[in-house]
Amino acid sequence: FRQKVRLILLRLRGCGWCGSVIRVRDARNRIVAERDLSDTADCGACREFKLAVLRTGRVFYVEEENASPLSVRASMSLDFETASEWVEEQLLPSTHAQDFEFFVIANQSYLAVANFRDPEPCYGSIACVNPRGSIPLVADTALPYNTDSFIYRHNGSSFELYQSIPTRGAVDWEHFMLSSRHHLCVANSFDAEHSSSSTASVVYVWNGTVFRELQRLQTDGARSCKYFESSGRHYLLLANSYNGAASSLESAVYVWDGSKFAFG
Repeated sequence: FRQKVRLILLRLRGCGWCGSVIRVRDARNRIVAERDLSDTADCGACREFKLAVLRTGRVFYVEEENASPLSVRASMSLDFETASEWVEEQLLPSTHAQDFEFFVIANQSYLAVANFRDPEPCYGSIACVNPRGSIPLVADTALPYNTDSFIYRHNGSSFELYQSIPTRGAVDWEHFMLSSRHHLCVANSFDAEHSSSSTASVVYVWNGTVFRELQRLQTDGARSCKYFESSGRHYLLLANSYNGAASSLESAVYVWDGSKFAFG
């Protein structure tokens, strides 16, 4: 089916935006749009920007938080305009999807979907997880978190399933280029087979046809995987969230040694 979604564009003009955070609230005081300009360097600069707001009502409130004593902005004008309609293009099968990562390889568009768990009817029951910790469950027991995540490829008119990758409570995909090769990292958060949030997050590399596993990195309830470069070196950050006993954990930064990511 195709569903039309109406947006309102709030166009703001003014000078002296440094230190400002602009928020738009609806009639129920919910924040429906936000623009953080707190890092604006030129306090005297004049600029215009737009905020897109889902039209859920007729009343909106615009507020400004300004923590900088250097701001010299004296005025702000506000216009409303109706944005073009967004039309649903395609429905993609997923199971409790947590993240979508878009990337391009050889002029072809791909979309990686992180599926968190299967919609098993026993979810929430002790039958779905292993109460014995490190002892694996029997093969015929449902393991809702140990499910495939999907990579879709655009065929010119729509996305179609291209590759399935086994994941364990996947919550985040990260695509990056390293040594002129395409890589993906998935943050896995829960291993249902061992009823444990301590599980490996995985780095994959493109072999010209599909993504193949390159390396496993031990994580505890991983929530995010981010790649970055600094001073010519390549890093991978994995954010840990829970180890089964505590949620105040150190996250890990790995550095590329030429063939794999090494801790520190």
